[in-house]
Amino acid sequence: MYYLIKRYRLGLILILLSIMQNLYAGSDSTSFRIRTIRYHGNSRFSQQDLQSAFSENVSSAVDSSVVDKLMRNILQRYREDGGHFTAIDSLIIVLDDKAAHSDIDVYIDEVNAIRLDSIIIHAADENLARRLNAIPDYRNRGDMELMVLNTIDHVFGFLEDNGYPHARIDIDSLVMHDHINIKAYLSVDPGPLFTIDKISVSGNEITKDKVIVRESRLKPGTIYNHSEVEKVTNRIKKLGFFSKVYDPKIFINSKGEGELVLYVEEGNMNSFDGVLGYNPGGTNEKGFFTGLVDIALANFMGTGRRVEAYWEKKTQKTQQLRFRYQEPWVMGYPLHIGGSFEQLVQDTTFIRRNWKFDFQVPLSETIRIFADVGNESISPDSLGSVLWQIPKSNSQFATAGIAFDTRDDLINPSRGIYYVTEVEVARKKIGATEYIVNPIERGSFTRRKMSMDVELFVPTFKWQVISLGFHGQQVTSDEETLSISDMFRFGGSNTLRGFREDEFIGERVAWLNTEYRYLLSERSRAFIFFDSGYFFRKDINKVEKEDVKFGYGFGIRLDTRLGLMGLDYGLAKGRSLSNGLIHVRLINEF
Repeated sequence: MYYLIKRYRLGLILILLSIMQNLYAGSDSTSFRIRTIRYHGNSRFSQQDLQSAFSENVSSAVDSSVVDKLMRNILQRYREDGGHFTAIDSLIIVLDDKAAHSDIDVYIDEVNAIRLDSIIIHAADENLARRLNAIPDYRNRGDMELMVLNTIDHVFGFLEDNGYPHARIDIDSLVMHDHINIKAYLSVDPGPLFTIDKISVSGNEITKDKVIVRESRLKPGTIYNHSEVEKVTNRIKKLGFFSKVYDPKIFINSKGEGELVLYVEEGNMNSFDGVLGYNPGGTNEKGFFTGLVDIALANFMGTGRRVEAYWEKKTQKTQQLRFRYQEPWVMGYPLHIGGSFEQLVQDTTFIRRNWKFDFQVPLSETIRIFADVGNESISPDSLGSVLWQIPKSNSQFATAGIAFDTRDDLINPSRGIYYVTEVEVARKKIGATEYIVNPIERGSFTRRKMSMDVELFVPTFKWQVISLGFHGQQVTSDEETLSISDMFRFGGSNTLRGFREDEFIGERVAWLNTEYRYLLSERSRAFIFFDSGYFFRKDINKVEKEDVKFGYGFGIRLDTRLGLMGLDYGLAKGRSLSNGLIHVRLINEF
């Protein structure tokens, strides 16, 4: 049997189909499935084009919702191609009682496609009207309604970025000519020109107003630019001083001035980072504790100045000490200048001291460049001179680098990329070599260092994140033998977990940290990890040593009243469970 449902109106088609379906259901409970859909009268679209677009309807049961979707999709497809007056002429449904399937024939009455010929914008200000009409429109690029709306969006964007945040746009008329082409006429009322005469801050108690205003990078007296104002929130968040930063608001104050208000809520600006670790030791070696204390005053006296103090005991005989100060926005420009002093007592081999001045310039919310210059001295112990052939030396160095950061959170990121690379060139002068058995050439040499750090955070399922970190370092020199004091050390809680701190030395080193994290809260997480590390070096006898190491384990970070508490258990591949290393860490913000 077949049913003929004729003429244009989709609503009538659905009503008749519903009546047909109810009548047929009363005589037979068989559910008819759609086997084929055939299209007739289509010239702009082939059978394959229409069928591929709506293939999800095939094998569906015949009911009003399926036919409704089919008809609407066909008309929408034509509408997107300009066929606004195309209609469904008739619909024939053939039902096969025995096979319990149906065939549908759709007869289409095509009408010439309508094209948007031009969009004409009127404004009282003729100069503004010329500028608006120069904005590229979207004619002949798809659905006419969508093209007009896209053009309106771009006009709004242009006006908001040029001082008119309260503009109004009306569609005056759509005029058809040649039975095909349409002209769209828009009228624009830009409203008053808005100038940011004053920038004020609300919600800050410690941080000075000027610190927040300068970080917005907006200046009083400038014309309102919506695109720039939208960047302000992220710029202020990057300071790290505030628990919340709200979108700026604009209004006309009692003096008739255009005022931009920045709303913030201050959080903990300073941090204390403590680590306590225990190394169980090995054969004929007693266990010992390691530790770290890192104090950072990130907003000293509300001025944005940064003061840091760092102390770390990596092994029984290795200690590191560092002090640093940074002055932000020197002379009113986004240039941050800092100075630091560092001392490293490395086992019983040498003492390294360096001081440096560093410079940072943020180019955008995600990119910054940096450089530093300084001096480094190496004072070997007699044992270091004898066993490791370390000479006394003094070096002047310069470093330059770039950093890129799109992480959505600095403490517990769920997505984003962090990338930093830097290059160092140093002029090294070798001095006294009285304890060195093998003769070492005295004089000046060039040393080069390169490093790269990449961290990638990829969300998987809800509250779950894969964290991948790749780190590589290399040092070269035109010395005959590269001193061990110039090589890189790695291993331990921040590099290759499951191994002792700075257990490995190399002139080329790399390590990969892989974590699967479950985010427990905004600042807490549990994770499992797998670390791998590589090193290469030549010893004083020019014998090459190269190896790859692996470590694995689990850890947790918990946001507590005392601060962010962390615990890691790492086990080196090939070592027993009793030789696993435990690291406890506490970061307190105040």
